[in-house]
Amino acid sequence: MADQNVTELAAATSVEDADRFYMEQSGADKSVAGALLARVGKAQTFTGGQKGTITTLTDGATVTANLAVNNNFKVTLGGNRTLSFSNIPTAGQDGWIDVIQGTGAPFTLSYDATCVFNGGTAPVLGASAEGGLDRLVYSVDSNGKVIVSLGAGAVSAGA
Repeated sequence: MADQNVTELAAATSVEDADRFYMEQSGADKSVAGALLARVGKAQTFTGGQKGTITTLTDGATVTANLAVNNNFKVTLGGNRTLSFSNIPTAGQDGWIDVIQGTGAPFTLSYDATCVFNGGTAPVLGASAEGGLDRLVYSVDSNGKVIVSLGAGAVSAGA
């Protein structure tokens, strides 16, 4: 395939079929040739660590994790709270939420109807001191429910 700028490439073929592409920036061509691109729907092997951002959730009577925004979250509790999920995909998304005990700890966490639990029992936070951390892990099932459990060994500093 001949070298082309991004506009020409988009009209000519898909990025998946491209051997290389160029971006024009400030009048200069910047080559991205040889870069391996992660692709949707393809089996891939990564030789380096992969990471995403951690979204800080707003503390309030109900703490809502918007699953359209991210997979991994953290929140510092300032009182007893209820955990909720929004924009739940059909199935397959998973991630975690670090729940940190704030000033005045210990606080409890209850769960709204978007959540289900292995064995039918809601996880109970183990960290009790300010700064203590519990990691909740979640996975969305084929019914659009969020399966929530307490991660193994999740209680850390301040517990």
